[in-house]
Amino acid sequence: PPLRPDHAGQRALALEATAARLGGAMEARLAAAERRVVPAGRALEAVSPLAVLERGYSITRRADGSVVRDPATLATGETLTTILAGGEVDATVTEARGVDREDGA
Repeated sequence: PPLRPDHAGQRALALEATAARLGGAMEARLAAAERRVVPAGRALEAVSPLAVLERGYSITRRADGSVVRDPATLATGETLTTILAGGEVDATVTEARGVDREDGA
């Protein structure tokens, strides 16, 4: 049966109210998600390799691409590439000195 004009108007108003509630609920969910995601993104940025390089650290690699962690593993004459925030530097080992740590670290 066709809707009477007064019923059609009531249904339209109900539909508009439902759409408004749904829109508000979606905005609230998006805001809550943003409050969770933004701090997580900042935390990831803080520990990203590029952010670490920007703070003045570097990564030194051997010719085969492996990362140098201990100077005792280097040989005189070995070619290294050091990655910095602004680019790379190639170097040749002339001497390697380790750190004698009493704390075991």
